[in-house]
Amino acid sequence: MSRKDLTLIEKMSILDKIKAQPHNSLRELEKLIDTSKSVLNRLKNNEIAIREQYEKLNDNKSAPVNRKRKREGKDPEVDKAMNEWFSAVTERGVRISGPMLEQKAEFFAQKIGHSDFKATEGWIL
Repeated sequence: MSRKDLTLIEKMSILDKIKAQPHNSLRELEKLIDTSKSVLNRLKNNEIAIREQYEKLNDNKSAPVNRKRKREGKDPEVDKAMNEWFSAVTERGVRISGPMLEQKAEFFAQKIGHSDFKATEGWIL
C-alpha cells in the first residue's frame, strides 16, 4: 500500500484483516497486508476511535465514509441545524449551492444566538 492517507474504509479493512489474523506478528501482518509496521501500530492503537467514527458515519447515510480526515464543525449547534435542513431539502430534490449553504448557516447561527458565526467557503468544505 502506498504512503498516501488512508480513507476510513481502508482503515477499517486493515483493522478487519488484523483481527482475522490474531496470532500473526507485526512483521507477518506487514507482509500480508502490504503496509508498514508504523501504519499497523497507529491503526491498532486508534482502533476504538476509528471504529466509532466509522459507525457514526455509517449511521448518517449522507456522510461519506471514504473521507480521509474527520472534520469537526466550528459550531455544533449550527452543524446540527444545517444537517437537518440539508436532509429535508435534498429529500425533496432541491439543488443546493455554496452561497445558499453559507446564507442558511448564518441564518441558523443568528436564530440560535451565535452572532459571531461567519460561514466561509472553507467552512463549507
